[in-house]
Amino acid sequence: MMHAVNRHSDPLDLNDIRRVKVETRRYIKGLMRIFASIAPSPCPLPQHGGEGWGEGARTGKYHFETVNKWPPGFTLLEILITLLIFSIVASTLFVSFNTLLSTAGAIDTDASEYEMGKNCLDRMLLDLTAIHVSRPPEYRVPDTDDPPDPFRFLGDFSQAGESTFGRLRFAALSHLPLDRRPDGGIAQIVYYVQEAEDRTYALRRQDTLEPYPEVEERASDPILCRKVRSLSFTYYTAEGEEFESWDSDSKEYDRSTPVAVRILLSFGQDSNPLTFGTMVQLPVYREKVP
Repeated sequence: MMHAVNRHSDPLDLNDIRRVKVETRRYIKGLMRIFASIAPSPCPLPQHGGEGWGEGARTGKYHFETVNKWPPGFTLLEILITLLIFSIVASTLFVSFNTLLSTAGAIDTDASEYEMGKNCLDRMLLDLTAIHVSRPPEYRVPDTDDPPDPFRFLGDFSQAGESTFGRLRFAALSHLPLDRRPDGGIAQIVYYVQEAEDRTYALRRQDTLEPYPEVEERASDPILCRKVRSLSFTYYTAEGEEFESWDSDSKEYDRSTPVAVRILLSFGQDSNPLTFGTMVQLPVYREKVP
């Protein structure tokens, strides 16, 4: 006898299928809620029994849109790039600012040195335009044993350290009473260069009243210009001849005085020295004495 074989030996009950569907939906809802709590700002979940869940339950596909609650931050790479750019800009500004300060300091130094040179030549100009010269008949040719003319004009050279500079001596009505004495008169003016303690050279002005002493360098003489590099005088006759030295008591110069003097002064830093020059026409001079 043959028996028929049932292929569904243990069929599922309809209630069991419904329970499976309910549990599956509950499980999916739980996962969605967990995802919504982690996401920055999920879209509102549809209510139980809503169309959204029903469609998702039927198709197995769910769609979420997230909106960030917090403003976007910076990544480590962006921060490192920002620091690099900032350091480059800061270093550039520092170099520019340092260069600006150095330039300003150099400008101040040049301005002060320029003012010093200008004041020095102005003082020499005032002294030479106030020159006093003895002329005949006041002046007479001295004999061999006679003292030199007290108002003689003498231009020679002096040694200071390892350098040679021009030196000028004459009489003028431009005495400066530095000792606050009210007396005045014809003063002996001497311009000379002396070596300073720092191995630089300084131009000094000596101003003494009668009786005139021998020309002697003194530390008490006021300084007109510092860091002198060169000082030269050129003397001119009425005929336009040039001389590097002069002695109004010498027969070589016909016992006359020059009619003009050119001054050339160089001073300042080795890298950027300043040079001042001027020509002074003497208001009085002594012509040749035979």
